[in-house]
Amino acid sequence: MPAAAKSFWPALVGFVACSFTYTTVVARQEGRAMTGAMDRFEQQKLRGETALYGGSNLLEPIAK
Repeated sequence: MPAAAKSFWPALVGFVACSFTYTTVVARQEGRAMTGAMDRFEQQKLRGETALYGGSNLLEPIAK
C-alpha cells in the first residue's frame, strides 16, 4: 500500500521563514560592510587624486 502523500507547504513555509530571517539579519550586515569598504575606497581614491593633481579639478586644464 503506497504511503500517503505529504504536503510540501510546511517545508516551504519553513524555508521562506528561514531565508527571510537570514536576509534581515546577516545580509544586512554584509551590505553595511560592503558600503563601508566602498566609502573607504572612494575616500582613498580622492586623497590620491588630490595628491597627484595638486587639488586641481580633473576637468580643468592644468596650467603650465
